[in-house]
Amino acid sequence: MTSENQDDKDLINYRLSRIDDTLEAMAKNLERLTTLELRHATTREEIDKVVKAVNSHDHRIKAVEIEMPMLKTIKGWVVGAVLFMVAMVGAAVIKMILNA
Repeated sequence: MTSENQDDKDLINYRLSRIDDTLEAMAKNLERLTTLELRHATTREEIDKVVKAVNSHDHRIKAVEIEMPMLKTIKGWVVGAVLFMVAMVGAAVIKMILNA
């Protein structure tokens, strides 16, 4: 019976050590999971900030797109006016050269 009791104690000690090892591994994994969850929360917050910034820019871009046809028209007028002025100055220079 003594041998049997010793075997039982050894088995219990082995199982307790295995349980202890398992608990240590679980504690490490839980710590790692907690760290990952914190990183995920931080990443999620940053993504939310970026989405808000993009939405803000989206509204600004839409406002510019609405004004774009008018800006293109005005640009055309300005370029036309500048070209007209250059042509007039060129014509005046040519007339002065021919009259001289």
